Amino acid sequence: MDAANFAFSLDEQLIEKVFRGSLDALRQAHHQMFEFTEAAREERIRLKQLIEQAREQVLICIRQVDELEEQSNAARSLLAEISRNYASFTSEEIREAYERAERIMVALGAARERERALRQRRDDLERQLRHLENLLTRAEQVVSQVSVALDFLSGNLASLTNQVEGMRERAYVAHHVIRAQEEERRRLARELHDGPAQMLANLVLRLDIAERMIDGDREQVRAELQDIKGLVKETLRDLRRSMFNLRPMALDDLGLVPTLRGYVESLKEQSGLNVELRVMGRERRLSPTAEAALFRVVQEAIHNAQRHARCQQVIVRVEFGPQGVGLVIEDDGVGFDPEAVTPGSGESGLGLLHMRERVHLLQGRLRVQSAPGRGTKVRVLVPWEGVGEPGGPVGRPAGQGRGKGKAVPTDGDSGRDR
Repeated sequence: MDAANFAFSLDEQLIEKVFRGSLDALRQAHHQMFEFTEAAREERIRLKQLIEQAREQVLICIRQVDELEEQSNAARSLLAEISRNYASFTSEEIREAYERAERIMVALGAARERERALRQRRDDLERQLRHLENLLTRAEQVVSQVSVALDFLSGNLASLTNQVEGMRERAYVAHHVIRAQEEERRRLARELHDGPAQMLANLVLRLDIAERMIDGDREQVRAELQDIKGLVKETLRDLRRSMFNLRPMALDDLGLVPTLRGYVESLKEQSGLNVELRVMGRERRLSPTAEAALFRVVQEAIHNAQRHARCQQVIVRVEFGPQGVGLVIEDDGVGFDPEAVTPGSGESGLGLLHMRERVHLLQGRLRVQSAPGRGTKVRVLVPWEGVGEPGGPVGRPAGQGRGKGKAVPTDGDSGRDR
């Protein structure tokens, strides 16, 4: 086992140890919180019953106080009548009236005190219930969250393995992306060395010869300068092609569709490949990242078609639809079995890997449909969230420059995800 694999194994053991410890702690916390929640629910039921009883007692006491107040008012009225017509009442009637008024006043005071105490007890119980319900709500939330965590972690050794595999896959992808970047840099260095650099060295030599011939045959000097001029133009074309391969400046200035039009026309002139671009929907600018990624997907798909498909025609369709931006790159080449191509293995596999990663970064989907002898179709759908907020229409009316044909079927098609 090498150092990297040993370190990765240690990481797996540490992750599993932390995982199991967290799982045990969560189970214990879940059990305790569940018991607390059940006890709080029972206490809530008890408090609600006590509050209901207290409310009924308060109502009964209020009715008693109301009756006693009516009796008290009647007793005071009788005493007032006795005071006005004292001679009309016997001493016994007067004594009974005063005693009855006193009994009513005592009973009314006691009833009012009982009502105040019952109200106080009812209010205290209601405050306790509100506090308990707040605690119970928070406890139920915690129990729910812990339950979700337990549900996630209980059978999560397999999920943990999947996550580790995902880490390995991301490391694998990163390794191949870095390798592809280095390959691209080496290829660009070879192109510059074998193309513009050699031509510039040749130009220096030819200019030196022309300088020594300047006092000689003027026609010969003119012919030599014409050759040099041709070499300069060829070198300039090579440099522009290399610059375009690095990043087309038209992407920043004009956007995706105009850059694709220029790229397609350039391909027709340089390679003779019949490439057709069709644009559907209302053209609009995307984020710089999205425009660069989608352009590279088209470029990589056409490059694969040129190198491997031995095709005669490539059709590129771009659709600005309600769900997002769709791409279809279709060729009439020899086709292949997508299941037989492992992403990242070989040049074609790396091309598919690069396209898939670019689309994945835009939250989109990429599908490759192909079979031996039946051509290849690359389908891409990127949602608007992945390409930034849709901007306004670009420099020309939406209908100008569209190709013929139906809308691009970017979703719901059968095919394998790559």
